[in-house]
Amino acid sequence: MESAESVVVTEPVSTNAAATSATSTADSSWTDRSAMLQRRFSYEMPSMLDQSQILSADHLCKLARHLPNSVVGCSWQLAYGTNVHGISLRTMYRKMQNMDGPIMLVVEDDCKHIFGVMSSTQFRISEKFIGTGQCFLFTFHDSISLKIFTWTGDNEFFVKGDPNALCFGSGDGAFGLWLDENLYRGSSHPCKTYDNEILANQEQFIIHSVEAFSFV
Repeated sequence: MESAESVVVTEPVSTNAAATSATSTADSSWTDRSAMLQRRFSYEMPSMLDQSQILSADHLCKLARHLPNSVVGCSWQLAYGTNVHGISLRTMYRKMQNMDGPIMLVVEDDCKHIFGVMSSTQFRISEKFIGTGQCFLFTFHDSISLKIFTWTGDNEFFVKGDPNALCFGSGDGAFGLWLDENLYRGSSHPCKTYDNEILANQEQFIIHSVEAFSFV
């Protein structure tokens, strides 16, 4: 079983040049560090065809490091957003009916906690759970530290949609993440699929907004 990974992004900080160093050498060193930082940020920041109203640039950079290889380098495109398309799970399904591929689902609750799912498949109504072991749950603690919960291998309850709810991860009657048909109420519990913590600050939460990104 893989343990959850906590990721904190820090940027390199330039140190003062030694007193004996020439000014030109210090300037050159700073320029080199700045160029390195620009290249690093450019590499980590995904291409966004539509801007997220939930995720900051820092959030995006941290999530991009954990994308499955199949979507690394792809652009993010908003497939569904409550602020754009209204609050309805059925609308989300309809927006994805012609899609076939991974989806990044991001949820912000009314306490401004941000969490979600990387799904290997688009969301649709299905009789059983679908998806693959590339799925994972995530949460941002204190809006800074990213925590990833990957597949444990205990079961294959990755994603399931029905007209009344959308759920991710399960075991012993508990869902890792569950969203209702109106995308208004949700819940999160530890589950065997991901061995996750509660993603929000409490098991039951009110949804503020939802975004789902496809990769093109």
